[in-house]
Amino acid sequence: MEMQVMGTGSFYTYWEVFRWAEDGDVFEIVDCPNNDFEGSRVVMKKQGGYGVVMKHYGSYGDDSSDTLVTPYGAITGSTFKRVDAFEKVDFRTAFDAIRTEGHEVYVKKYGEFEVFGRFTDFSDHYITDLDDLINADFYMKTK
Repeated sequence: MEMQVMGTGSFYTYWEVFRWAEDGDVFEIVDCPNNDFEGSRVVMKKQGGYGVVMKHYGSYGDDSSDTLVTPYGAITGSTFKRVDAFEKVDFRTAFDAIRTEGHEVYVKKYGEFEVFGRFTDFSDHYITDLDDLINADFYMKTK
């Protein structure tokens, strides 16, 4: 699975992450009083019926208190941006999704994920023949 900070969308303060996050959402620190934390990711986990907790990325399945993010100045003063997760899919899955228009399909261009759909200009993605199309890497968003 690959991840990318959303190109569009809102920036969130620490407290807004708790207000708007849902179970499993991933956020990345994009601005922080301590530059060492920029680029760090957190995952939100629903606990009981009372809301979400902020956990260190990669610790979603571990319920120990060591995995919780401690709310100190560098974290509470940070700005967060939602992260999208992309899973690589095969050619057939990608084109079935495009055909049924149920899901968006993406290709990676210059390290960024871009939508690939029915009306995509292949040359924008350096696809010049059927071989290029079959060998392209396709992705779909995951939760």
